[in-house]
Parts: sequence; structure tokens; C-alpha cells
Amino acid sequence: MQFDRLPDYLRWANRRMLDSMEKAPPLEPRAWEIATHLLEAESLWLDRLQARPSPPISWPTLTNPANLPPMIDRNASAYEQYISHLAGQNPTITYTNTKGQSFNNTAHDILAHVFSHGAYHRGQIAPLVKRANGTPAQTDYILFVRENQ
Repeated sequence: MQFDRLPDYLRWANRRMLDSMEKAPPLEPRAWEIATHLLEAESLWLDRLQARPSPPISWPTLTNPANLPPMIDRNASAYEQYISHLAGQNPTITYTNTKGQSFNNTAHDILAHVFSHGAYHRGQIAPLVKRANGTPAQTDYILFVRENQ
């Protein structure tokens, strides 16, 4: 599996998600909690991929939406850098999860997880935007591909 487009997709999808959230009437706090969790998890997996200590994360309860746009760009840029340094390699990554359990997974498996984890949570946010009478963002990967051929 090739991940060269993952950073651009993350940036595109997360910006679209955030744009739909900002344009919607006031959302349930849960929507902002999920968005923050998504972006914090992207950062946490970067730490793990690079063998850096990662802080334990949990579901945030208080979120400042102004903090999210810089997180989107910071995460996407860091994934660009990481993937460019992989140079076709697929190292095994040893990390400890938030429960203190140790695991070994390949970099490609972790990158696939980051992709699917984000899609899952953006899918949770869409009905919350709709319930607030907003317009949910369309963030399917194939739409990104079509727009960026």
C-alpha cells in the first residue's frame, strides 16, 4: 500500500470537516470533542511511529475550536515528512498504548489505521452537523482523488 497521498487527504478531509462544523448552527459539544480526539490521535500515532513518548490521550471534554486548524496543518505536515523518510520501507514499530500494553505493528498498518480512524470519526461528526441543520462535509477519499488528479 502506498501512503504518499495520505497527508494531503488528511489535510483536505479535516479542513472540510472543520469548515462544515464552523458553518453549522451551534453544534453539540460532542462534535467538537470528536474532532479534537481525531486530531489528537493523529498526533499520538505520529509520536508512536517516531518512537517518541506519547502522552496518554482520552476524550477531551473542553475544546477550543480555534486550536483545531493549526493541528490539522501540523499533523499533515508531520505525516508528509514521516512518509517521505520511509522511502519505501515498512519498519516494525514498537509502542505502548494508553493502557500500558506493548504492541508491534508495521508502519504501513499504523498509517492505514490513521486513515480509517479519521474516516470513522468524520463519519460520526457528519450526522451531528446535520442534526444542527448544517451541511455535513463530504470527505470520502475518492472525492479527494477526483478533485486532485
